[in-house]
Order: sequence, then C-alpha cells, then structure tokens
Amino acid sequence: MTDSEATLTLRDIAALAGVQRAVVSAWRTRPMVRGRSIPFPAPIDDTGGLARFRRDEIVEWLRATGRGNNPEMHLDAPAWSAPDGASLEELVALLCLRSATGDDLGELGHDELVDLAEEIDPKDRCLVREVRAATVDTVRYVEDLAEASRGPDEALDLLERGRVAREHATRELTDTAIDLVRTVATACARDLDPYGVPLIHTDGPHRLTLTVAADFTELIVPDFEPGDDHRALLRRAMIRGVETATETALPSIHLRSVLGSDTASVLDDIDNVILGLGPNDVAMILGPASMLCDDLRGDAESDRARTLRPGNLAFAARLPRGLWREAHRQALGLWICTGRTDSPLRVTDIATLDELDADDLAADAVAALNDDSARAFRYARPRELAAVLSKQPVVPRGIRAARFATTEPAEHRDRVIAATQRTAEPLPGFDVLVSPAAGTIAVSWSSLGQLENQKLLKIKRGKRYNEDDHDPDGTVDVVGASGPTGIRLDPIEAAQRHPHAPRTDSGDVVFAKSPPEAWVDPIGGSLLRAPARIIRLAPGAGIGPHTLAAIINRLPDTAGDPLAWNVPRLETGVQELDDALAAATAYEARLRERLNALQNLTEFMINGAAEGAITIVGHGEN
Repeated sequence: MTDSEATLTLRDIAALAGVQRAVVSAWRTRPMVRGRSIPFPAPIDDTGGLARFRRDEIVEWLRATGRGNNPEMHLDAPAWSAPDGASLEELVALLCLRSATGDDLGELGHDELVDLAEEIDPKDRCLVREVRAATVDTVRYVEDLAEASRGPDEALDLLERGRVAREHATRELTDTAIDLVRTVATACARDLDPYGVPLIHTDGPHRLTLTVAADFTELIVPDFEPGDDHRALLRRAMIRGVETATETALPSIHLRSVLGSDTASVLDDIDNVILGLGPNDVAMILGPASMLCDDLRGDAESDRARTLRPGNLAFAARLPRGLWREAHRQALGLWICTGRTDSPLRVTDIATLDELDADDLAADAVAALNDDSARAFRYARPRELAAVLSKQPVVPRGIRAARFATTEPAEHRDRVIAATQRTAEPLPGFDVLVSPAAGTIAVSWSSLGQLENQKLLKIKRGKRYNEDDHDPDGTVDVVGASGPTGIRLDPIEAAQRHPHAPRTDSGDVVFAKSPPEAWVDPIGGSLLRAPARIIRLAPGAGIGPHTLAAIINRLPDTAGDPLAWNVPRLETGVQELDDALAAATAYEARLRERLNALQNLTEFMINGAAEGAITIVGHGEN
C-alpha cells in the first residue's frame, strides 16, 4: 500500500453507504447476496487494529450487491477517504483557500500555495500558517473532496463528518437542534430590526454559529483572544460565505453555548454574556437543562438566583433529549435574555412533545420578549420570577400553554368532500385498436451503444444540486429519473450559477441505470440532477421516446451498463406505437391520482370520525 492510496475504514464505509457501523461488520461475514456469492473486499492494512480497504473495491462491491442507502455513493466516495495523519484544520485551510480563489490547487507548487494564501490573508488571521503545512496528499484530497461535493458548504460538511474529524473526537449538535436555534434566532432578529442585525459569537460550536449567522447581516467575532479556535471559526466563515467583523454593533443577537463547559463556570459565563448586552440586545444561551431549567441545590442554586434576580430572562424552554451527540440522553435548555431588566418571564417544557412546530415556538419567544400578553401562546406560560428565586425550578416539568383543538369540524367535512370530488369522477376506460400488419414488418435489435456510435442518440449526464438551492418562487425545475425532484431555481440565478449545466429538451428520455427507471419530459428546459441521465433520440432511430422509456422501466435491476441495453428498431409504425404508449402512460398517471385520492379519503374519514367531527350517513359507487 502506498501512502497516497485512497482507503476507507469500516466507519467510513458505513457513512458512505448510509448505514450503521454494525451493518458493515455483518456484511463482512455474509458473502451471499440474493443467491450469489460476492465476498466483502479484504483489507489491505490493519495496523493498530484499524482495517483499511481500497476505496474503489468498496464502491464496486456496494454497486454489485446493491447494499446501502446511498445511490450516489460513487460520487461521494472520494470525500470519505482522507489521507492518514492529516490535520483537520490543515484540510479546512486548503478548502478555504480553494473556495476563496476558485483555483485548482493541485496545479500549484507548495510555494505558490503559500503565496496565494498570503494574498488572501495578508495578516495571517486564519490561513497562512496552516497552508504552510500542506502536503501533496492533503492537496490532492481537497481537490477530490471539492469534485465530490456540490459546493464549498457541502465539502466542509463532509470533511467535518469524516475520519479526520472523528479522530479529533468532535461531537456537534444535531441538525434538528441547529435548525431549532436558527429558527428562533432569526425570528428574534427580525423583531429587533426587519432589515437585519448582526450576530455576535461569544463561544460555542462553530457549526451552530455559522448556520445561524447565514440569516444575519454579519457575524461579529471579537478578537480580544485570538487563538486556534478563533482562526478555525474565521476559516469556516470564509468557506460558508459569512461576512465577519470584529467591532460590535447595536442592536444585535448574542449567541452562546455553554454545553460541555465546566459546571462551576457555566453561570459565570452566562453572567458575562448578560452583562455585555445593550438595552436592545438579545442573548440566546444554550446549555444543559439541569443548569438552566431544573432544581438546583446549594451554591449552584444561589448563583443562578443571583443571575436571574435582575430580570433579564424573558423566555426559557426545556428542549428534547438527543439534540447533543456528546450526551444524547441529556435534555438541553434554552434561555433568551434581554438587555432590559424586570422582563416578565415565560417558560415551556417541550422535551416530551411528539411534534414541535419551531415557527410557533419562535413566535412565542418573540412575544415573550415584547411582553405581548394579547397573544395566544402555543407553548409558553407565564412564570413568576419570585417563585424561581425561592428555590423552585425555572421550567417546571410538563409546563406548557393550554392546548386547544386545532381542527374545526367543518375542516374535516371539507377535506372529505374535496377527496370525494376526485374519487366520484367517472373515469373512462382505455382501449387500443390494432389490426393485422400488411405483410412482414422488418424489426432489428440494436444496443444503445450501437445507436450512439451511429449518431442516432446522445446520452448526457446530470449535475448535482442541493436541496438548499431550492427557490419557492423559482420556475426552472430540477428533474431526476423519477420526475421533478421538488427543487426549483430562479431562471436568472440558474443561468448565472449553472451556465453549462445540461438541460432537457422536449421528448428527452430521463433515466437512471440502477435500478433502471425512465420517463419522458414533455416540455423540456429542466435541469438534470445526477445520477440521472438523458437520452436524446435522433430522427431515424427506429424507436420513439415513450417506447424506449417503457422498455427501460421493464428491465431487471441487474440490467447493467445502459450502453449494452438492447432495443427494437422498427421501419414503420414508430410514431403510432409511441403515441399509444404515451397515452397508456398518461392513463396510468390518472389511475394513480385516483388511488391517492381514495387513500386520502380513507384517512380523512377515520380522522374525522375519531375526533367526533363527522358522521358517515351513506356511501356508494357511481
């Protein structure tokens, strides 16, 4: 094994395949896959008890067996095979340099890399020192990582979930936790100033800060204690395109996480944040519920009472368990404080809710900051500060606003009626008229590869798109092998950001090879999402697009290379057959729509009757 050979550990394979680590261990002991013997690849090194496997062999094995839950594993694989011994921050610095310049770093020598870093970061606030330590292997890996990603943001996400980050034992908040904090923080910021306010990072996980900062005018990173952590945050901010500054602006949102802090210092840290608030500032503090919400005893209770006595705390919530990977059984707490004193306090315990509407929670928090007593709070209830100061919990367990029925009987009735309007519509039958052929029809068979060589079709590959690119007001669809993906882009932005991306034409066959699946785009103009491809037939191909799609949809999962797929070529009747198959496909879609309406009707009847909102007085068929 050479030092630069791309390898994967068992945990890397699990992450690549989208399964648990134990599943990969089971795969190694079970060579039989659907009646065939396909042994798991042998490791090429197990130094220190850590088995390493050739990346390409693993990718081929996953493809051949169909195991795992990642249909794009062949595209993602390079991102999971970081070189051994690489420094996480060195890799982040190289990724930062690449995202800032857009240059292919693999084409530059070491001195050229350093010169480029000095040009971008002349004061060496976050970049030059780390780039000086770059090696050929780390530069090559960052180039592979960039190619395997949809952009710098995703490349950083993959890097921070990969082997190198695991070796640093960093455990972040879950995506659910970050999204919840972001929703609440954004709502508070818009309440302060609809035109935007800055976010001040006072300490805590970088990913949390940078995700939240995306909705703010800029990120304030005070440089009174610049160190490795400070440099690391600035690098990540550059990669994610977050504007940073060092001077505090008013009003602003202060974000602080005290998770993982020493218990004795948590309240001191919170005191420092609150003392730094301006009169219109807001602080969001995330920490263990045991300190922020529950009963305390002794000095800890006295210290918390001293922190709360001025009345800066306006909103407190006990959050669900499992939001922090470091201690997934520990419930978290959230405080929202203002620079004003004597704020009325509202609290809620949402730790045991089956469903949580983050927008409603954020609306409750904003109303609490404004002491909006006219609002009907969904979660929060008033809490007397005097009771908290008398050694009671800040957030009593189970405390929430009274719940009311949210669905009126009329709504259930309307839903049932709307569904029956679809199921009661007459659906005509589908018929095809045929007649015996006049003589013998010449039919030949050709592979798609042969048709491509004869210039009778073209195959184009798709491009990767991120769900975050979706614009609700966009008009350009991104399609895959199953149809529209739900991602839509603004046409101007699509042209600017993806000028050379493949688009469909009317009549293109959009397909995937594993498992074989296809449909015909009747309109065209859509962007194509990998791993889907398009087949564009030329006149004289002897087969129509709907015919080709129907054949692909009936291929077995083991059909293999698309260029080897064989299709019939007709000399006559090509258009008539294709028109009939197009009509059959449209009829099938109407049947599926009718079936979906019937399934919805069943659900609406059960829910409405179970809530006592409707009674069934009759039914029947047309």
